[in-house]
Amino acid sequence: SGPGWDPAGQAGSHPGPDAMADPDSPDEARFSLPWCIAATLVDGDLDLGSFDQDRVRRPEVLALAARVRCEPTTVSEWPWV
Repeated sequence: SGPGWDPAGQAGSHPGPDAMADPDSPDEARFSLPWCIAATLVDGDLDLGSFDQDRVRRPEVLALAARVRCEPTTVSEWPWV
């Protein structure tokens, strides 16, 4: 990455943020920012128990995670400034 790097050119290298809002496993949930935000809002906190297999697919968390949008607010020029 660096000046001229085009994130759109990286499509297909990893799932988009919308796909990450619907994890199938504890490992996918751990790396899903939308899911972690939703679980924290529903449960009041996020701990190791949050990622138990039987808690990952909770409908109330998945519904809220689907509404979370992760968008960059600025593009950093560091360290190329």
